[in-house]
Amino acid sequence: MTDHLAATRASYDAVAADHAELFKDQLPGHPWEKALVTVFADLVRADGNLRVADLDGHDG
Repeated sequence: MTDHLAATRASYDAVAADHAELFKDQLPGHPWEKALVTVFADLVRADGNLRVADLDGHDG
């Protein structure tokens, strides 16, 4: 693993719990987005490859 990759992973790991807490109630107000995330998660789990991507999201 490169130093850049390790640093990037560490920075995401450092804020993951805070991010999850901050946005934990966002999807219930957006049923279509919740359905898409659920289907995506099911497909990822079925494939067995739990590494996907880190992508910027949005709020609102």
